[in-house]
Amino acid sequence: MSPPDDVTPPIPKIPLPTPPIPPPLYTSPYYPPISPPTTQTYLPPPRTKKKARWLIWVLASIIFIIVLANVSSNRRQALAAAPKLVEGAHPNPAEATLYTFSSEQQEVIDAFGYPDSFSILFYYEEFDPNYSGMVRDELWRYFSAGQAIVFYNGELIASEDIIDPPTAWLPTLYHPGMFTANAGLEGVLASAGVSDFFELPLEEALLDKGTLYYAPGLSFGLVDDCLVYVETILVAEEGGSSD
Repeated sequence: MSPPDDVTPPIPKIPLPTPPIPPPLYTSPYYPPISPPTTQTYLPPPRTKKKARWLIWVLASIIFIIVLANVSSNRRQALAAAPKLVEGAHPNPAEATLYTFSSEQQEVIDAFGYPDSFSILFYYEEFDPNYSGMVRDELWRYFSAGQAIVFYNGELIASEDIIDPPTAWLPTLYHPGMFTANAGLEGVLASAGVSDFFELPLEEALLDKGTLYYAPGLSFGLVDDCLVYVETILVAEEGGSSD
């Protein structure tokens, strides 16, 4: 017997698949299990560390300032010790002082004139048992006569031959009377009539507060602004030595 046409047949029930059971967690001996992240509380760093860092910055700043000061000081010293060319100097004429020649020196000047070349050394004598004080030690050269004459505080103490004197030379612009002991730079320039010169400070290891000067036909040295050395520069046209 068939069902009536107006009756809906029942829907068959389809069994739902059972979800798979996940496999058990496998713990590898080579890879330990990773724990899930947990919330951690980070404490602020101790204030002592900030203080130590601040001290480091202060010390570094002090060291930098000291190094910079040393560099600046060395630079100033280097600039101060650098050679210097002076042109057109106007020394005070009142600073000029002239030396009075001894009677023996004057006799030589009357006979031969001023020396063709000369050198003067000023120093304080400390080891002579018969004399203690400032010394003026001079060497006058006369090329025409072939003689070099030595004066000690104006006293003629020696005369020697000049080996291989020049046969032609330019006359010097200076004479020994222009230079006196303890004269300062202004006094030397005024007495010798020097307006252009080259200044060369010496290193302290060589001579403390010592300075060399080069002018046309002349070189001289001062220590603590006191004249200690003078020598004319020979300009020979031919021939050899001024010694």
